Parts: sequence; structure tokens; C-alpha cells
Amino acid sequence: MVVLLRYSYTTLITFSAKVSDHAFALRCVPMQTPAQRLIWQHLTVLPACPVASSVDAFGSVVSTGFLGRRHSLFAYEAAGLVETTDQPVTDAPFPFYSHPSPLTMPSPEMSSIANSLGSPADDPALWTERLMAAVASRLSYSPGATSVDTTAAQALELGQGVCQDFAHVSVAIARLAGLPARYACGFMEGEGASHAWVEVFINGRWLPIDPTNQRPAVNSYIKLAHGRDFDDCSISRGVFRGQASQAVSVSVDVWKANQADADSCH
Repeated sequence: MVVLLRYSYTTLITFSAKVSDHAFALRCVPMQTPAQRLIWQHLTVLPACPVASSVDAFGSVVSTGFLGRRHSLFAYEAAGLVETTDQPVTDAPFPFYSHPSPLTMPSPEMSSIANSLGSPADDPALWTERLMAAVASRLSYSPGATSVDTTAAQALELGQGVCQDFAHVSVAIARLAGLPARYACGFMEGEGASHAWVEVFINGRWLPIDPTNQRPAVNSYIKLAHGRDFDDCSISRGVFRGQASQAVSVSVDVWKANQADADSCH
């Protein structure tokens, strides 16, 4: 099935005092994969400055820039049109997707969960369903209970978290089961904020699953980045000169488009 998705992603960062020498790196341009085609995109940064584009080691598009002058706010808006399909993604997994990363170090409880799920080779789809159900039974969705630095083991012990934590725990368990797994982030259809999910490599292809919502992460999802864990996929990172706190506001809107939207881009 082919689905056209329009997206608009806006972030506003307000500083409590003026800052300068602000270097930033953004991952807000959708990846090009066999299952996802970027038809058009536009990125606006305020205050305006030159923005360079490159691809990182994981295949994610990184937009970088530098604001030397003093400023008290920083905003960017990413918008575009993406075509998603059911085409299998079969790129060979890097070896590090089979080993723990800083935010996905295993714990005895994770090992117990992995052992309880049976063999993924028998029925990959059923195994991923069991994985999502097992994680959902041990974590409750609780915004603010964790931070971007929370590890999978800490979230599991706490029994609470957000999509990042559901993804980290799922990635860690899949790797314990002998499967390469990677953390993915981006947008899903609807309004809200960015989202995180998991891709597990089984029988020669990556199976995308959303453990937070317990469903396959296909068609209504737009992938921006993937990596070993959140640290490889942060949508926005920056450093600046100055003593200031930050207030961040994020808005995401993803909706189904039609062929006329795609034709108007040619």
C-alpha cells in the first residue's frame, strides 16, 4: 500500500538571556529508504543563517548551522511530503546493532523477558507481538517520569516512561534474543510531538514495530533517523555561549495527502 503524508514540525527555543556562538545540528529531514520516498521538503531557521546538509554514519540527514550574533530565541520549521510503502527494507545490519549501547545495557529482568518470548525464528511476526506486549505490561506511559538520559534498565525498574523508553527496552530485549535491532525516530500521523519506535532484523529484513502503541510502524510513520539508541538520533542538538536556561515548545502535525500534492511538486 502506498500512502502520501504531509508533515509540519516546528520547534521554538526561548532563552532566558541572550546567547551567541550557537552551533546546532538538526535531524528533521526524512530519510530515503525503500519504504519511504521524500518528495519535497523545506527547512526554515530563525534567526536566518546558512544551513549545510550532510548524511551521518547511520544514513540520517543532518542539517547544521552557526549563529554567531546574540539572540534570545531559536526556531525552526520543517515541512514536506513523503511517500510510504510496504516495500521491505533489507540493508544489512551493522554489527553494533547486535550489541548493547550506552542507553540499552541489559539487565537480569530483560534477560528473563527475552527467554520467555520463545524463538523469533519460528514466527517473526508473532515474536514481535509478544515483545511489544511484554514491554507494555511492564511500562506505563508517563510523560515526565524519565529524561533523555534514562537508560532502558532504569525505565524498566521504574515501570514508567515515554516512547523513547519503550523503544530502548524493546531494542535491548531483541538484542538479548540474538536479533539486530535499532532505535528509530520521527513522526506518526496525527498531532503532537516526535515519536520513537524500533526496527528488528528478522529473516533478512527490518520489521518496524511501535511498542508504545503495540502495532507495526508502517505507512502512517515518517522516519527521520535510526541508530543504536536515542543518542544517535537526537532531532535537535546545540551548544552556545552564554548563561541562559531554555524553554522548548514543539509542535508536530502529520496528515494524509493526495496525488495532487505530489503532482504540484513537479
